[in-house]
Amino acid sequence: KQASMVSNVPSIEQIITAVSDYYKVSYDEVVAIRKGKGIKSVPRNVAIYFCQEVADKTLVEIAKVFGFSHPNSVSYVTSQLRRHLGTDFKLQKDISVISCCIIDNVT
Repeated sequence: KQASMVSNVPSIEQIITAVSDYYKVSYDEVVAIRKGKGIKSVPRNVAIYFCQEVADKTLVEIAKVFGFSHPNSVSYVTSQLRRHLGTDFKLQKDISVISCCIIDNVT
């Protein structure tokens, strides 16, 4: 934890808080497991994406926070989100704004 503070790497908690604030949902809603055909939680997926991209945490650590039974699920979610980033301009804007919020919170 000390190393994260020194290098300005955001914690998973800071990322989830920034995402929940942006989407105006609770922290618990971001980490909650939602199952069912066609159910997608954009805030959850965005938080997972940022945890993998900037939190400097292992897939195992991220999977544990988000309740995945297998760490590869984290990679799957982030690869799907990256694919959507190419065509979804609202998602691009969301990622950009949230990224700025995360940076502001750790500097």
